[in-house]
Amino acid sequence: MRAFMTTVVLCVTSLLMLTSCASYFVRKDCEKENWFTYGQSVAMQGRRLTGDDRVKKCEAAGADINGAELSRGFKAGMANYCMPDTVFQTGKKGEFFNVEMCDGEQPRFLQKRHAEGVREYCAKTNGYSAGSTGRKYNNVCPKDLEAAFLPEFNRGRKTYLKATIENNETRITEIDSNVRGIDNERMMLMAQMSAMGNGKIITRELKYDPITRATHEETKVTEDPETVRRRDSLRYDMERKQREIEAKRAEQEQLRKQNREMKTELATL
Repeated sequence: MRAFMTTVVLCVTSLLMLTSCASYFVRKDCEKENWFTYGQSVAMQGRRLTGDDRVKKCEAAGADINGAELSRGFKAGMANYCMPDTVFQTGKKGEFFNVEMCDGEQPRFLQKRHAEGVREYCAKTNGYSAGSTGRKYNNVCPKDLEAAFLPEFNRGRKTYLKATIENNETRITEIDSNVRGIDNERMMLMAQMSAMGNGKIITRELKYDPITRATHEETKVTEDPETVRRRDSLRYDMERKQREIEAKRAEQEQLRKQNREMKTELATL
């Protein structure tokens, strides 16, 4: 029973450490964010800040979010988003337009400008180019244009998917090489640590006991401070190399996942 409880405590402790570590990295990443630029980008996507996933994630990690800059950036982005020329360009990129973002603007005029942009996007002559950009089709084209547009879009989309899959495969191979190099460095650090020895310093002193009037030898074992410092430094470097390997493997798995999804999509085009 005691062994079982010890195992449970160790598991819970490890889980808490992993959670704390993950929160730390999320927090650090969030604190590097330019919140004005982020707020601006959210508005330019036609979204509100309320319920934004990144903001919620950063808040949950206890990150210091510059709310004033976030709000200022959002307002600046919203003003740009609702300009007639921007609305036209949004349609021309095949993206939806959220007219509810534009308080006080003329909704019918903005919707008309968006529709004009959409018609340019949905032209047959633009299909291949639109498909090869990597953006997915958002089903924005009116029926009178879609029938001629989609075959060309899919042709461009196939070109994009094949090129991306090939690039991902090259990167996956590169990562294998990177990981081998980093692991070799980690093993060298491990060998250096093994060669250091235990760093124990043994000193012996003669002690006189006034009660027994006898002299005896007392042995004292201490650790060499320089050895301790060097061992800690090596251990830190080894852990850093291990984190680098894990990050590379995570990137590799993400690329494999992306390729699987792209190959599935290719089979449907």
